[in-house]
Amino acid sequence: MQDGVYGLESFERSLRRLQTDRVDLLMAHFIGSVEPLMPTLLDLKKAGRTRYIGITSVIPDQHPQLIEYMKKYPVDFVQVDYSLGSRSSAGDVFPVALERRIATMIAVPFGGGWNSLFRAIGGRALPPWAAEVGATSWSQLFLKYVIANPAVTCVIPGSTDLEHLEDNQAAGHGVVATAEQVRRIEAYWDQQG
Repeated sequence: MQDGVYGLESFERSLRRLQTDRVDLLMAHFIGSVEPLMPTLLDLKKAGRTRYIGITSVIPDQHPQLIEYMKKYPVDFVQVDYSLGSRSSAGDVFPVALERRIATMIAVPFGGGWNSLFRAIGGRALPPWAAEVGATSWSQLFLKYVIANPAVTCVIPGSTDLEHLEDNQAAGHGVVATAEQVRRIEAYWDQQG
């Protein structure tokens, strides 16, 4: 209960800082915080102080526990890792999210550890067929790959400057990659590794 009380104090402090009396989404950040915080999250949602509740985990080894919580609690969102270099969420978390109608927020779509996908491609030119999905940069191709999955609700790409922000936003325009195009992107990536 003490963790739940601490969670409520933290929530109240955040509301004061944000100068509001409610938020749209409140998440238990880290698998270990779910059990102690879930009663508080449920109460805050019931009271209308948050619209949605959820759980975050960006560690594939924690997916079994996350899935257990997705089945146990009425969560609206989960935040998970998913990228061209880390695809396990598509095989384990996404099917449960689709079945239970849980929205997915994608973290680290460029890979972990300081954008490892960018490091992996080095100075290679974008493949000419990337234009088929409207990608004019690697970040756009990486993001278009992620958003092509029907289980993906939204993506958190992160941006360090305005140029990155605009480049990332461009991935949300134009066509969504087809299943065949997704397989082509994966095959290209797997051959490069």
